Order: sequence, then structure tokens, then C-alpha cells
Amino acid sequence: MGVIKHNSLPVDHLNTIFMGVDQSLTHTGLCFLEKHSSCIEVVHSEGISTIASDFIENRLFHIVTRVRELILKFKPGCICIEGLAYQVKGTNNGSQLGGLFFSLLILFVELKIPYRVVNIKTLKKASTGNGAASKIEMENFIEDSVADKLSSLCGKKRGSKLFEDIVDSYWLANYGCNLGL
Repeated sequence: MGVIKHNSLPVDHLNTIFMGVDQSLTHTGLCFLEKHSSCIEVVHSEGISTIASDFIENRLFHIVTRVRELILKFKPGCICIEGLAYQVKGTNNGSQLGGLFFSLLILFVELKIPYRVVNIKTLKKASTGNGAASKIEMENFIEDSVADKLSSLCGKKRGSKLFEDIVDSYWLANYGCNLGL
């Protein structure tokens, strides 16, 4: 059986749930948005944390298992995931993050969910108009009511380091919604 490329997977246009994934070994941010004709609604947001001292295999298994559970529950029509950052490539942490990244891509292919890898600069430009936007700027471009709902759902305080991952996952899901991927 050949490998299915993400760009060749048809998007289920009847399914209006979009998922954003900001992968990290310490705190993976996830967001699910539902697109309606007049608005986009946050339906779920959460962070998946792991313990740095745990074996990498356990950490990867924990994250991938929870992502699978949420995909099966919310059944997104498309997933947008952040691409790997250039600065972590070649480091041990970069290799481990690469392992998580490709484990998630394999999961998406296994579940036949179309996905798009989004470069962080592209995401920042689409979200704020500035490809070099800071984490604070990314959060500030979210409407207060939406940011409050994200915070309430994931249990992370607005402005906190862990909430930054939720913000990125929100913008990734939003990217999919707005481009109709």
C-alpha cells in the first residue's frame, strides 16, 4: 500500500469541525472549532502535558493516544498542525519532537483525516498580518470572549506560558476554517 499524501486527501465538506494541533512534548495544545455559516465556535480546547523525566516512548504514547481519542470523539473534517521549527532540528529535543510530529501525521493518515502542515510564520501572518508576531500579539488578536472560552475549556490562565500553546492551536484550527481546507 502506498503512502497517502496530505494534499491528496479529500476534505469532508459536510463535516465542519476543524482541529488545530500545536505539538510539544511538554504541552501539546489542541483546539476544535465548528464552522457555521455566520461564525466560528470553539467546541473544545485542551492541553496534553507530559513529564520530562518520563521515557520518550511513554510521552509520545500518551499524547498520540489522547489525540486519537479526541479525533474519534469530535470527528474533524480537517486538521492543521504546526510544522517543525527550524531551530530544533538536529538537536536531541528536535529529534524527539520530530518523532511526535511524524507519529501524529501517521495517526492522521491511519484515521483518514485530511491534514495540512502549517509553517509558523505563515500562521502568524494569516492570524495577525505579521509573520514575526510575538506570542502576546497572537493572543491579543483573539476576541476576548473567544480567549475566555478557550481558557475556561482548557483550564489555563490567559497570558500564561501553557495558554500560548492553546492560542497557537486555536489559530491553526482557524486557519483551516478560513481557508476551507
